[in-house]
Amino acid sequence: MEIGSHGGRGLAHFALGRPNEARECLAAATRRAESHSNWWFQGRELAAALQIRLQLADGYRADAEAALLDSLAAADLHDPCGAAWLVAEVWDAMRDAGSQQVAGLAARYASVARSRGFRALATRFESAAGTQSKGLPPSISMSHASLLL
Repeated sequence: MEIGSHGGRGLAHFALGRPNEARECLAAATRRAESHSNWWFQGRELAAALQIRLQLADGYRADAEAALLDSLAAADLHDPCGAAWLVAEVWDAMRDAGSQQVAGLAARYASVARSRGFRALATRFESAAGTQSKGLPPSISMSHASLLL
């Protein structure tokens, strides 16, 4: 739970344009997760999303893609909702960074969200698809991010 809270706080900082604070949160989550590097648990998707977003911001698309695929391999076994949430959280940034894999992942996990009854996630994917066609980013709003801090 602590690792996920560091990840969520870091994502809020990142959304508010505070990358240094986001990096501090990722460092705290990473330190806490060191002894559990092969485990997947509820909330780990938050730290994974933060790691991926920071890697993309630093221009490390290949590392971000590898981190996403590794995280999905672990999450798929134990937490399909977490896996779908992770893709929904990072797909726009990955697409903008030029990832060729993310469109297929978004389609796959949108289907997972619908078939498993994850209505909020299915709606998020549908909304993202609609904003993409209008050229708008489907990211967390600044007002929502500020509520998280």
